Amino acid sequence: MNTGTFLIQDLNSQFTSSRDNAVERLGRTMDDMLQFLQKKFKYPFQIKDLIWYEQYLRIKTIRAAEAKPDVDLPGL
Repeated sequence: MNTGTFLIQDLNSQFTSSRDNAVERLGRTMDDMLQFLQKKFKYPFQIKDLIWYEQYLRIKTIRAAEAKPDVDLPGL
């Protein structure tokens, strides 16, 4: 692999990571805002009604999988 290809892949990886972090932060903020709106207006606002919800769920699942300990590790 040449240097140019490596640099492009590295930039793409950084972009993907930044994008996923932004979507995750937005999702958490929207969760909080929708909970506030539900209490204030007594209407069942739901995050799944928003268009970007599928992307947020994908990232949330990936983050949860990354946070889990490795099951193959021997017990202590």
